[in-house]
Amino acid sequence: MSEATSPAEPSRLLRVTLEGAIMSAVSNALAQVLRAYRGGGAYIDPVALVHFIIIAVITTPPNYKWQLALERNFPTNPKRDNKVVDAREKKDDDKRAANEKETLSITNTIAKFVLDQTIGASLNTIWFIVMINLLRGEGLNHIMTTIQKDFFPMLIAGYKFWPIVTILNLVVVPVEHRMLVGGLAGLAWGVYVSLMNI
Repeated sequence: MSEATSPAEPSRLLRVTLEGAIMSAVSNALAQVLRAYRGGGAYIDPVALVHFIIIAVITTPPNYKWQLALERNFPTNPKRDNKVVDAREKKDDDKRAANEKETLSITNTIAKFVLDQTIGASLNTIWFIVMINLLRGEGLNHIMTTIQKDFFPMLIAGYKFWPIVTILNLVVVPVEHRMLVGGLAGLAWGVYVSLMNI
């Protein structure tokens, strides 16, 4: 059975999606409470809360798959080259490998970082703008105008926050936990985005 279709994959995907939905709900609720505290009004708008949960449920699976694809194509700790060795050399190599820490691939880490902060960030920003406006019942013209108006300000705001989270996530966190760590950092980001959009 291939890695992509391992039995644990659907349950892991379900778990990260549930975590994403919960963290999105919490960040949106926090943003609404902050906004109400600063300017009055109702504390929780259930419609806005549901919109953010729906967006998380839809966007978490492709983002999780994206992280897996980045790691598969650019492993943080690539395995040492396989070479033909006799039994004694292999035993010595195995002992050395057990005693050595895995080596961080700087090239692969940079490649993942650049891809995530360009393609990943751009697609996520556009996807968020499109989805929040579709959920609000807006038409194509309004959505296109909103993308033109909000895309770069949101992307630039993200560049003030996400690069440090991304590099720490890529270097320190195992791939299966990156969505959770990213989601925890996303609580703060979600408050910002919610304040911009609720």
